[in-house]
Amino acid sequence: MKPLEDGLEGMIESGRLPDENTPVGAFLKSNPAAREEVAAMMDLSRLIRENFTLSAEEREDLEPAPGFYARVLSRIEAQAAPPSIWNFFLEPLGMRLVYASLALATLLFTATFFDATPANEPQVAETQSIPATDSPVIGGAFLASDSGGMPVVESKNPNEDRGAALMQLTTYDQ
Repeated sequence: MKPLEDGLEGMIESGRLPDENTPVGAFLKSNPAAREEVAAMMDLSRLIRENFTLSAEEREDLEPAPGFYARVLSRIEAQAAPPSIWNFFLEPLGMRLVYASLALATLLFTATFFDATPANEPQVAETQSIPATDSPVIGGAFLASDSGGMPVVESKNPNEDRGAALMQLTTYDQ
C-alpha cells in the first residue's frame, strides 16, 4: 500500500502509530499482521537508538580527516569525465592490445627483411611431361570421357551440350 510505504519512515522515527482516521491508520487497524510488523520495526529502531549512541569523544574519533569530502568529490568527478578513445589504450587491456600489435608488426617486419630465399635468383618452374597415348584423335568438343581418358561422347552441337558438360564438371570425382 502506497500510504504505508510513504509514512513508514515517519512512524519509525516518531515511535508511535498514526491515528485511525488517516488512511495508514485505517489500513493498520484492518491488517493486524502489518500492524505487528510496523510495531516490531519501531521497537528495533528504538533499541538501536538507545544502545548505539556515541559520546562526543567517540564521534570526534570517527569524524573523517580534513579534506576527505573534497577527495571523494574529486574522485567522483574524475570518474564522471566523458570517456575518450585514449582511455581504452591507457587501461590494462588496451595496453596489452598495443603491445601485442607492436610485437606482431615487429615479427612481420623481420620476416620481410630476413627472408631465406635470395631476392635476385630467378625461379624456374619444372615442366611436366604428358604421356602420349595411341588413341585416335577425334575432332570436335569432348563432353565426357571414361577412366582411361578416351572420349565417350563427341558433341555435334556444342550449344545444346553445355549443360551436360557443366554437370560432368561439377560431379567429377577422382
